[in-house]
Amino acid sequence: MEKVQEDSQTIKIVSYHDGLARNVADMWMKSKDSWGGTGKTEEQVRDQQQSSDNLDTFLAVLGEEVVGYCGLSVYKEDVGALYVPLLNVRPDLHGKKVGKKLLLHALNVAIEQKWPRLDLYTWAGNLKAVPLYKRCGFFWEDNDKYTHLMNFIPTVRNDDLLNHYLKEMDWYADLQRNLDIKPDGVLENGFTHYEYIWQKEQESVIVKFEKTGRGISSIETKDFQIELTMKNHECIEEIEHQVYLKIKNKTTNLVSLQALAENHGRIQCSFSKTIEVKANEELSFPASFVIAEGVEPVEGKTFPVLKVALSINGMKTSLQVGVLPKSPLSIETKEIEAILAKGMNTYLDLEVKNNLDKDITGRLTIPTNEHLHFTGDKFTFTLAKKEKKWIRIPVRVKNCGSFKERFTCEIFEVEQEVLTIEKEISIGLKGIGEQFIVENDKNWKVYNGPHQFSINKVDQTTEIVDTDFAIFAPSIGKPFSNELSKQKPYQVSTAKTGNSIALKLFFKSGDYPGMDIILTNQLFAEGFIKRWVTVTNNSLVKKEVSLQETFYDSWQNLYFPINGRVVFFNEWNTVLPFELNSKDITGNWYFSSKGSIPFGVAWDKDAHIKMDNWKMHIESTRELRMNESFDFSPICLNIGAYRKWQQWELASEGMMRERESTVVQETVVEFNEGNLILNKHNDLKVKVKTFRNQPLNGDMAITINEKQEDPFPINSEESEIYQIMPQNAVQTGINKIQTTISLPTKEIDTDGLFFVPSERDITTESLEEEGLTVYRVSNGIVSFKASPDYYPGVYSLEVNGKQWLDHSFPKPIAKSWWNPWGGGIKNGPPDLNAFSLLKEVTTCEFTSLKDIHQNEWSGLKLVTTIQHHHKWKGLKYVQYFVTMQGLPLLITFVEIIDDAGNRMAEENWHTNLFITCNEQEKSVLHIKDDKVRNKQFMVADEEQEVNIKDHYYLSLGAEKLYYIASDQSRDIEFYSNKDAIQLISFAKCKRTNNRLLTEPNYLLFTKEEISPSLVDQVRRIGF
Repeated sequence: MEKVQEDSQTIKIVSYHDGLARNVADMWMKSKDSWGGTGKTEEQVRDQQQSSDNLDTFLAVLGEEVVGYCGLSVYKEDVGALYVPLLNVRPDLHGKKVGKKLLLHALNVAIEQKWPRLDLYTWAGNLKAVPLYKRCGFFWEDNDKYTHLMNFIPTVRNDDLLNHYLKEMDWYADLQRNLDIKPDGVLENGFTHYEYIWQKEQESVIVKFEKTGRGISSIETKDFQIELTMKNHECIEEIEHQVYLKIKNKTTNLVSLQALAENHGRIQCSFSKTIEVKANEELSFPASFVIAEGVEPVEGKTFPVLKVALSINGMKTSLQVGVLPKSPLSIETKEIEAILAKGMNTYLDLEVKNNLDKDITGRLTIPTNEHLHFTGDKFTFTLAKKEKKWIRIPVRVKNCGSFKERFTCEIFEVEQEVLTIEKEISIGLKGIGEQFIVENDKNWKVYNGPHQFSINKVDQTTEIVDTDFAIFAPSIGKPFSNELSKQKPYQVSTAKTGNSIALKLFFKSGDYPGMDIILTNQLFAEGFIKRWVTVTNNSLVKKEVSLQETFYDSWQNLYFPINGRVVFFNEWNTVLPFELNSKDITGNWYFSSKGSIPFGVAWDKDAHIKMDNWKMHIESTRELRMNESFDFSPICLNIGAYRKWQQWELASEGMMRERESTVVQETVVEFNEGNLILNKHNDLKVKVKTFRNQPLNGDMAITINEKQEDPFPINSEESEIYQIMPQNAVQTGINKIQTTISLPTKEIDTDGLFFVPSERDITTESLEEEGLTVYRVSNGIVSFKASPDYYPGVYSLEVNGKQWLDHSFPKPIAKSWWNPWGGGIKNGPPDLNAFSLLKEVTTCEFTSLKDIHQNEWSGLKLVTTIQHHHKWKGLKYVQYFVTMQGLPLLITFVEIIDDAGNRMAEENWHTNLFITCNEQEKSVLHIKDDKVRNKQFMVADEEQEVNIKDHYYLSLGAEKLYYIASDQSRDIEFYSNKDAIQLISFAKCKRTNNRLLTEPNYLLFTKEEISPSLVDQVRRIGF
């Protein structure tokens, strides 16, 4: 960066360019304590600037350092204003007038470009900045929702008359302001006035601005005082009202006045006056005006304006006030939330308000219509003056769809009719299979069955009902223009296609002449929205067009693909876009499961995603030839069509994965590189990682098997890997580990488990029992047997000498509902019963295999080849039963060797267990779910069937068995009667690395209870 000035202490204001991104990032890092502890990286700065619709970004530079930042854009919430979206000064330079320099520079730009005002937002507790803002000419608007400030100095500086009277004054130095940290303004007759006072020696100039009209309402100089006033801010539509122009001549000379009302918009005023005001004369000129019927203005935007152009002694200025138009009777229809059907009884709820200064009786005449049946054709109600109430009218649904009718309302005062008005009442009557659009003064509402979205007519923001999601008007560029947020479409059309309904809005760009824009939102009955933008280049040259879609969402229970993993952000710890790095996002989707509606957003894989402070941008670019139209790739919104994040990932990416994405928590504490098997002589590696931008900087305490290690400091920005020596705490078998990360703002607790194998070998032996060959495997804790000549599964499973399986070795028998029955554990395909299976050949052999972390497991593999069954002929599959030395764990899964021409994607393979059942020691099923009343199921004479959804275990005395099926499997079925106890789980095969496998099932034995989170971690052992 070039040297700014010889004096390193001189602040210079320059415009941003990407060459300064690193310096800006450094400023944000040094300012992070002022913004919730989060800074910005160089890449984030570039992304934010490239996605910005700023007209310019001003930087305060001190020597070689950027010490201040001020954005300047067109204010999209209202007309006639520029806007400061972000202002920052590095904390060590607070009080050094850096913020003042930036604001005054932005003001000078607004003045030079002849914008009427400059707006910004802050927060009420910004004690340092609010006095600065006021000193620079900003007024704090009194509003309960936000802290909005408006600066009218540009209007003053560009006013011919005021420039004459301020020419000997310094507008900043001579401005007298009350700098109290509270909202500004004086309220009178419903009008709020803001007052500037300039004072130099004995001369003063006082200028008042009216809040809703956003313009000058009064001027006082040494020569005269003039103001535009009316008795009430609220004005009833279509009724004549009075406005007054008051002038006072403070001199001994004549004051020449010319005044002419400027009629535009809804207000029509016939005021016109040319007069010489005599010395010390005070005059008031009334004029009539009428405001036409229309939409009630929105708070925070410019209201309909009554404006009078003035010439005073040949110097031009103007006065104006905003008017709040009101119908004599306001009626707002409230949405019917229920999904309706023909013949259903419901209510039409209306909020009604009397805007007159008198008590009234209202009588609605209900029109005949095809959608709603009313019990009569009249409905009467009473309202005191200015009273508001809601009324409920019983109705019966005749047909679902768009109810839009004009109701005649007669308004009476003490039995005398005052006036008759018509009010349009519109409402959507949702019904299954119904597609329609309802338009009212404020928005378009699109319905398809139970689903609904709306588009705001004021700023084209699209909102999805029952979500916090909002997608704003698209921007084209570059630089990006927010013009569509203030434009009305010149055409609106709808289209129904099959199970969808679409709303199209047509615009012509003013900032990019020749560009036509169509915004299409298509709603599908299944709960899916497709939104895209069509741009047509009608110019005579080829043009590169960029499209930016911007949206906001309140993320809860969020799944986001980051760095090749799906990261889960839970509902208790809100994440905002600026906390994620754009470059780390490795998918084109996210999914959230808040409330009852699963929600997701997906975008084109080739689009650029950029994270801003509280919103996301999706950016695409296309070169358009002359007269070429192009549909930019759509943004897709899931509003219930896809119930799980896995389904949404597949739909968004459009491809099957060899292995499903794994889910990790936003804060990862990973032991032994994710390997659950630890050699007891090795140190334990602990990886600490956060997927947010803010690093973890604090202390970590680790407890292994209730023995706490000494806490140690961590800083994830400097290192993610830490090493501890746990040899004194670990034990053979199951080990539990807890961590507590203590940060300045919170504590993060995690728990984990790992297994430590013993050093003695697994024993295997082939022996003869009852005349059959038996294969036996033992790891010192777990011992299991199989005999393929008896039954194609493991029939015996002992843990510490206790038999867990029921069987009929040496030959199958008839038992209860089953014939033949062999008991034990068996995996198999559907539609192959025991009779058919016993006709096929099964072989057994000892085996060893490695898991995904290269740990070696040993056990049995039973190979079954189907030759006789008509459906499965040619199928060959292997059942694996494996364990590791000293671990109370048996793992079983299936691998298909020959699929016999079957795709093997739909079939549910079963794993069938029969638990030991005897009078001496009965098994008990324990359900560990607070939502379930029945916590235990004991074997008895009567039958019991239980679909197990959540955490549970089986007990035999003090011993516990956790049967951990695949998290993708169906509910586990538990059945018991006086003769048998059966568990069945189901899993589908998946192709991974050219292998066709079911996911493993795990049998974990322990005397202690294990938490659900630890049970889930066992599934990390994969093959």
